[in-house]
Amino acid sequence: MQAMSYGNLTRIGLVALMVLSVVGGGVFATAAVAQDSQPTADEDSGATPIHDGETLSVTTNSTQTFTFNATRGEAFALTATLEDDAPAYNEIAINVYDENGTEVGKLDRDEMRTGEDSTAEAADVASTDGTYTVKVVKGGDKTVNYTLALEQKRFDEYDPNESPETATEVDANATIEAASAAYDEDNYAVNLTRGDEMAINVTSDGWERFWYDQGYVITPSGEKIGITPTDAESPDHHSTLRFEANETGTYVVHWEYSNENGSDRFTPEPYSLDLQHTPDDEVTNPFEDPEESPSNPDDGGDTGPEKNLPDEEVTTYSVTTNATETFTFNATSGEAFAVVATLDENTSDYQDVAVTVTDENGNETENVPGGQPNDVTETVTADFTAKAADVAEANHTYTVEVQAIGDEQRQYNLTIAKEQPDQDDPNENVADATSVDANATVDAVAASYDDDNYAVNLTAGDEMELDVISNASDHEWYERVTVTAPDGESVYVDDYKPSFEAKQNGTYVVSVTFGPRAAEDADLSLEAYTLELDHMPDDTIDNPEDDGPDPVPPENGTDDGSDGDGDDSDDPTCPV
Repeated sequence: MQAMSYGNLTRIGLVALMVLSVVGGGVFATAAVAQDSQPTADEDSGATPIHDGETLSVTTNSTQTFTFNATRGEAFALTATLEDDAPAYNEIAINVYDENGTEVGKLDRDEMRTGEDSTAEAADVASTDGTYTVKVVKGGDKTVNYTLALEQKRFDEYDPNESPETATEVDANATIEAASAAYDEDNYAVNLTRGDEMAINVTSDGWERFWYDQGYVITPSGEKIGITPTDAESPDHHSTLRFEANETGTYVVHWEYSNENGSDRFTPEPYSLDLQHTPDDEVTNPFEDPEESPSNPDDGGDTGPEKNLPDEEVTTYSVTTNATETFTFNATSGEAFAVVATLDENTSDYQDVAVTVTDENGNETENVPGGQPNDVTETVTADFTAKAADVAEANHTYTVEVQAIGDEQRQYNLTIAKEQPDQDDPNENVADATSVDANATVDAVAASYDDDNYAVNLTAGDEMELDVISNASDHEWYERVTVTAPDGESVYVDDYKPSFEAKQNGTYVVSVTFGPRAAEDADLSLEAYTLELDHMPDDTIDNPEDDGPDPVPPENGTDDGSDGDGDDSDDPTCPV
């Protein structure tokens, strides 16, 4: 086929286009049809038009300008490819501008100019209808030959939605079928009311081209909730995020791809977002009956006072998957939370799950007795639960990641329970101890993961007795009371009758802890208790050596018990 020439530009017909486009490596999933019409230069600007599906061959030693038209939401990709025999240090770079002179199509700067690679690339999604200007900037003083190819395609009906500000509004139960590329970020806006629950299921095959996906939800206040990347080991390549709306407003679901190997940059990758919305008034609590709540104290024991435990908020998810699932929940400062994943007892051996809970700063929750912060089930030993629990030290959105171990489908229930233990929490650490009177009676609540600390001021010589009253033994727990002196040293306290004498002036910290006797099966429920402090100041403590009346001196000045006459016969205590 004969090429058509115009000045130093050559327009190549359809057959040659397909070969050059493959060499350039920048085509969409479906190749566009080339334009065979004779080009006409823009006489006013000196720019040469280029059309969708065309490849121009250029011989030059200077910067060249081109133009193309794009409609709003249409993706475009430009590839400039130097001939293999191009002189050293004579590179080219691509810059693209909209009608306002704003540069668009920016990729990594190394990708927009030639260097070790012979191609320069630019791509974007048009935000408006208009004519775009392309400048292929020439470096060095030698003449070079290169080809410039343009491909255009509309990915989906939702573009342009590149930023949260231009997010496409969708229904809260929408199923979104869309496509994206490494330069195309998609955003969807959904309105939620505080207390609503939302599940977002993502399906993608991007990993097959060594892409990784990045998704998250932006809350009305600007916080980001991450979506776990889709799993390349999973047959359906999906991940799910579940969260509860902690405020009323517009939430933005963000989705994008990044390519790890630099290939197939311009080929769009389909994906699906399935939104499942549960309004607040339809969210069910499986523990509405107080008698079934795991946090209610045992009624069988009489070792402690009766107390009303705080109301518990429980959310349960039933999940069938072989991939990692992500959930979120909000907790306020001092609120206790317990997360338990329970596998179906028919789950095959070695098809376990691991639970990890992190706060907004990426910090994992504290250890739970019987497990690490990343607690794992052990199906081979019939341990079907993985647990995590803590007391929130600040208002946070927590992320729960339930990792699937093994490649088979498994079913589990994930329960997230929250409640405010007592008015003194958080007082988990000695540094956060609650100040109390030296003769206080404290009614509080604790658990195996909730240590309570109380600060009391004492003077050297003061004595303090401590007593904890609870039904903890009904849980097969043991109570433990420890004391820390002002200098940070531990004070010995007898387990049977906790008491001590202050050896220095200052603040003493009394710690109350409940520990499970069977550490391999920690009970995460809360237990009410009463801490009684009995303070005896130094000036009120009796000295045993001072007990009894003062001795009376003898009449004769002696203390041998005789009357001084040498005759003890009249002494009734004297034996005959």
